[in-house]
Formats: sequence, structure tokens, C-alpha cells
Amino acid sequence: MTLDALQAPLTPQQARLFRLLSEDENPYVRKNLAKNPACPADILDVLADDANEYVRYEVAKHLSTPAPALARLARSDNDFVRGAVANNANTSSRTLHSLCADANFYVRLGVAKHPDTSPAVLSRLATDAEVGVRAAVAAHVRTTPSVLARLSQDPAVKVRRTVALNRSTFLSTLDALAQDRDSSVRGSVAANPSTRRETQQLLAVDADARVRSQVALHVGT
Repeated sequence: MTLDALQAPLTPQQARLFRLLSEDENPYVRKNLAKNPACPADILDVLADDANEYVRYEVAKHLSTPAPALARLARSDNDFVRGAVANNANTSSRTLHSLCADANFYVRLGVAKHPDTSPAVLSRLATDAEVGVRAAVAAHVRTTPSVLARLSQDPAVKVRRTVALNRSTFLSTLDALAQDRDSSVRGSVAANPSTRRETQQLLAVDADARVRSQVALHVGT
């Protein structure tokens, strides 16, 4: 089915069919209805309150599920449902805020990667106990330079390396990371198009050939 067909208004007959199937006694039928890319928002809103968690999980993943339904699903006691909400593009920033302190790592990771997560929530997640969450914050385009500067001191190489690649990182932070003890961090500084020429020149004579190779690959870009 084409994208245009999915976006086309439903005929009255199709609308009645969706409504009929949403009330089917078999949860497998309702689950498949929630997986249907053409399932309309009003039906997904109804299915968000379904008694079956597998139905609710499919609703939480659906790209047409409205934000109010996702907000309700964010209160689910099922980790997978909340994780799907955290990764849904329709989830509001308010709902993302409510999930940022979730006990489940994958839920918090979804919030840290979500494009609509606010800088304030990203700042909070920058102190998360999980390296993966902090690295996701370091990669986010909405993370502020001051938070990135904090993360540049992170004990995890993965986090520092990701800060070094973020175009929003302060030049002074990149200068400091160019002196990092880990060569992969220094190589990431060399790969960042925001890095000063003077810093690139310093990295061009780095003791590690992998760092020098990154300068060679990105100089002038």
C-alpha cells in the first residue's frame, strides 16, 4: 500500500470495519489492527486502553497514535509499553519529562534519544548511572554546550568520544579533549568540523596514526 493510500481519508465502510475489528473479542485481532499502518488515530486512542498489554504495546509503537493516548500509555506498568512510548515521535515533551526518571534503562535511553526531549531533561539525564544514556545525551542536538562540557569529564570513553563529535561542543572543550588520554577521543575531535585549525594541526602530529588519519580524512571539510 502506498503512503498516499495510507493518508487518504477512510470511506464510511472502512471506518465501520475498523470500529468493528477494534471491538473483536480476540486480542490477536485487536493487536493486528493496532499494527496496521492505516489504523486511524481515533481507533488507536480506544485501543490504548485495551485490557491486553500486547495490544497496548502495538498502539504505543504506532506512528499515528495521538499524544494524549501516549501520555496514558506512559503510565503503564509494562516496561516494553513505556519504552515504545519513549521512542514514539508523537510523544510530547511533557510525557518525555515524566519518563526521564523511569526505573527501566531502555525507557530512559529512548527519552535521551528522542528529538523532542528538552534541554532541561537532557541535563538531568547527563547524570544517569548508565553509560548508554549519558552517551545518548552527548550525541543529542539539543544538549547545551555547558552540559557537553560536563560530559567531557565523564569517566567513560564512549561518552567523551561522543561529546568530541557533537557540533555544539564548545571550542574550548574540543581543545581539552584533543589532549585526552584515549586516542579514539582525540580522533573524534579531529573528525568534528567545528574543531579549530590550530587544534587540527596539533592532532596532525599525534603519536597515534589513527588520530592523524582522522585529520587527513577531515582536514578542509
